Amino acid sequence: KFNSDNFGNDLKAATKQVTDRFEREFISEQLKKHRWNITNTAQAIGISRGALHAKMKTLGLSSNKVS
Repeated sequence: KFNSDNFGNDLKAATKQVTDRFEREFISEQLKKHRWNITNTAQAIGISRGALHAKMKTLGLSSNKVS
């Protein structure tokens, strides 16, 4: 039986999971492209350095990584 209450929660969770995965992969690729230079990466994707640091922390990306 279809339960519309669970559907909303499942859709929300699935959307967050897909969005987080996309952001993690996109930011990781941009960081590699810019040799992990936070300033250049932030400028390239159109966000502030602080916002990039916050997003990296949220997504589990460490600025100590070397590519």
